[in-house]
Order: sequence, then C-alpha cells, then structure tokens
Amino acid sequence: HVALAGFGAWTIAVLFSSADFEALLNRVVAADWLFFAACGAALFRLRSQGGAPPAGTFRMPFYPLVPALFVAGATAVAVVAAVRNPIDSLVGAGLLALSAAVIGFLARRRPR
Repeated sequence: HVALAGFGAWTIAVLFSSADFEALLNRVVAADWLFFAACGAALFRLRSQGGAPPAGTFRMPFYPLVPALFVAGATAVAVVAAVRNPIDSLVGAGLLALSAAVIGFLARRRPR
C-alpha cells in the first residue's frame, strides 16, 4: 500500500506539473522505458540465481539474445526521449526520485 500511495502521489504531481498532454507524455516516457529495461535486465539475474528450471517449464527461444535486444532497445528509447526533451525528462526523473525517497521514508517508519 505504501508503494501504491507513492505511485499515486507521483502520478498526481506529474499531472499537475504538466501544462499539456505533450509535456505529460515527455515526463513519463523516459522513466517508463528505463523501468522496462530494468525488468528485462532482472531476467538475467533471476535466471542466474534460480538454477535450472523444472521440467515442463517454458524455455525462451534464443534466451540470452532476446532479452538482451529488449534491454538495449528499451534503453535506446529512454535515451532518445531524454535527449529530445531533456527538461521534461529531468522534471519527470526528479519527481520520480522524490516519490522514491518518500516511499523509502514511509517504509522505514512502518512497524515490522
């Protein structure tokens, strides 16, 4: 619930700080594609830690190549978005960093 509240706060902050739809889109594209690349890169870590998959498990054809191409493509989209709209990308990244700090703060305060 803490992460959802932080994501909601970030969404509202980006929405209210954007003058029009184009600015709104520019502020989230770079961050979205960086997260997509991170999800693809996480596959390598999970596969290296998990050992051999059980029998009958789906095996990705051309395993290291497909996710590597996805990570490279997603990173390229994020970089192009940031280069084409540096100010909006920085504003979106700043709001994302602020919300991550708030989520971290709230998560530490939560009793375990």
